[in-house]
Amino acid sequence: MDAEAVRELFREFGPVDVRRMFGGQGIFVDGMMMGLIAGGVIYLKVDAETVARFDREELPPFSYMTGKGRKVMTNYRKLADRLYDDPDELVDWARDAEGVARRAAARRRSPAKRNPAKKSPAKKSPAERSPAKRNPAKKGAAKGSPAEQREAKPATAKARKPASAKAKAVRRPAGRPTASPRGRSRK
Repeated sequence: MDAEAVRELFREFGPVDVRRMFGGQGIFVDGMMMGLIAGGVIYLKVDAETVARFDREELPPFSYMTGKGRKVMTNYRKLADRLYDDPDELVDWARDAEGVARRAAARRRSPAKRNPAKKSPAKKSPAERSPAKRNPAKKGAAKGSPAEQREAKPATAKARKPASAKAKAVRRPAGRPTASPRGRSRK
């Protein structure tokens, strides 16, 4: 189904934007995806509030094949065939799909509060914070000139590797033997 035919179908609803994506097309209103087209079939976005309407008409969810089998997307349902010929009723279904898209966008914008009872502690101002206990043996803890700071460091302190050197790990291909400390190879 070409983009112009989709725009014509949804003309009574209002302007929609049709964009190519993932081998199909997306149907957008005000930048929010409210439907998709795959294999010439239109699927509208659904949620818990609107899915019952699609269930009553036994309209299947959108699905596609992957290398691991069939993948089903339950948040998009097939548009009833009769709606292609009934623009007035299509407007009602399209408004529901638009509402689903708007609710989904609002959820993405507002931070999800998983446990409202558990709140993160408020940050204290510098004046409220307790003074840090300083240990002269720790780096940067000694006060005074750089010479005094060098003297405060213990002689046994090891030189630190830069963080980038610590993060680099040598990866060996699986199944390839590595040398052990005693000269024997191991897997």
